[in-house]
Amino acid sequence: MDEVTMLTEQQAIEIRDHVLQGIDCLMKAASTIDPEPSDSANEELRKAIGIAVGDIDLEILCRIYKVYPEIDHLKIKGIL
Repeated sequence: MDEVTMLTEQQAIEIRDHVLQGIDCLMKAASTIDPEPSDSANEELRKAIGIAVGDIDLEILCRIYKVYPEIDHLKIKGIL
């Protein structure tokens, strides 16, 4: 049994909201990295943040939305 199926919908919503706040913080952190000069250390840091956000989306949000598709934040906003 998938561990997500053991969550109530309310628990899934709370987790989703915290995860989205974390993603927002990571995106803000990435936006503070000065794109100029374009050195490899800055590019690697931005890339690492992007990979982390992608992993969080796939490993947490997609699992939750598979069980509770009605709480998908993109569907709620009409983006999907």
